[in-house]
Amino acid sequence: MLAGMKGILARKLACKVSTRHAASKHGRPVILDEYGEPMSDIDGLRSFLEIRNYSLEKFSDLVGRKWSPRAIRSWLQGTRSVPTDILNVLRTSLRMSVPRFWLKGCRECLEQQRP
Repeated sequence: MLAGMKGILARKLACKVSTRHAASKHGRPVILDEYGEPMSDIDGLRSFLEIRNYSLEKFSDLVGRKWSPRAIRSWLQGTRSVPTDILNVLRTSLRMSVPRFWLKGCRECLEQQRP
């Protein structure tokens, strides 16, 4: 599991999606990094895809076939904004799959787990 994490450690990790943050406006969730700071939707989505090792097709299956890989690519390129319902799917998926020490923002814990 940790073998593919070397490149991710240099970047911010998408750890939580929340509406309980000052950057959240009108109930729109924001993606928070391991320090609780807001990330852009594009950076957060890229981080999520890298952490989960998802292709665009696999992510499209997760969020429902309504959203094609082409639409997801346009979000990553910044030509379209990430819809709120997609951020809610990310919130649920992160809550269910990200190890507890990431949610607490403990980067040192991850580094200590390396072989």
